[in-house]
Parts: sequence; C-alpha cells; structure tokens
Amino acid sequence: MTESAAVSQSARVIAAVPTFAGLDAATLAAVARTVTRQQYVADQVVFLEGDPSAALYVVEHGWLKAVKVAPSGREQTLRVVGPGEVFSDLSVLAGAPNPATVIALEASISASEPTRATGESCVNNMLKVLLREAVVERGMRQKDKTGGEHEKPEPLKA
Repeated sequence: MTESAAVSQSARVIAAVPTFAGLDAATLAAVARTVTRQQYVADQVVFLEGDPSAALYVVEHGWLKAVKVAPSGREQTLRVVGPGEVFSDLSVLAGAPNPATVIALEASISASEPTRATGESCVNNMLKVLLREAVVERGMRQKDKTGGEHEKPEPLKA
C-alpha cells in the first residue's frame, strides 16, 4: 500500500469514530499522517496490563478483547472491541499505565496514534479540546435552562 493510500485509509478509519466525525479534511489528514497501522494474528498480545500507554487505538478490522489476568492465571474479559471502536483512550488522556491486557481474538488491524516522549499527541490534544467544548456546551445549556448568570449543577437522579 502506498503512503498516500495508507493515509487515506487511516483517515477513513478515524472519521468513522464518532468523536472525530466532525473534523475538517485538513485536520483529519494531519492526524492520519501520524497513524501507524498494525496487523495482529489471533491470540497476539497488543499490549500488557501495566505497560505505559503508548498510543490511542482504533480497530479497523477484526475483534480484540481487554482482559485482566489473576495471579492464578484465570482470565476475566472486561471488554470486547471491534471495527470503529477506540481503546486505550482513557489511559492515554490520563497518562496512566494500561489498565488491562489487550489480545486479538482473530486476525485484526488497528490504527494507532502514538504519544510522544512528552506524553502528548495530536489525538490527545484534540480529545482535550473536544472534551473542553462539551463541558462548555453543557454549561451553556444549563445557563439557558436556569436563565441565571451562574452555572448550576444538574441534580443527581436516583
């Protein structure tokens, strides 16, 4: 696959993720140029629990599982991820180690956007901006409801 075709494919994969669906073409292309596509065979470990979070992953093809392994060797599946789903996002944003081991259930391809030595990445920065925008938008909606100058938290519902 040529570099141009790989960037186009990565852009399509990223654009399919709801968080990134609204990105303009230039931003999407910039992110796609930083992406590395990885192929995994069934039962291949993508990363281990406790390892530093090296990238944000988007599943392009196939299925993977996130597991915790007990000292006895017993495996507990926490989550199964498939095409279009993101994993390792919270660890990357928090700068925390991977909370689980991820293993391919079948032949799979993922697109990953690596963090830099500083822990920052293009996707990481975009997620922070999107989160900030969502918080501001929620605050604006809350102001509209109350008509007041100060934001009031919504009450918890039982």
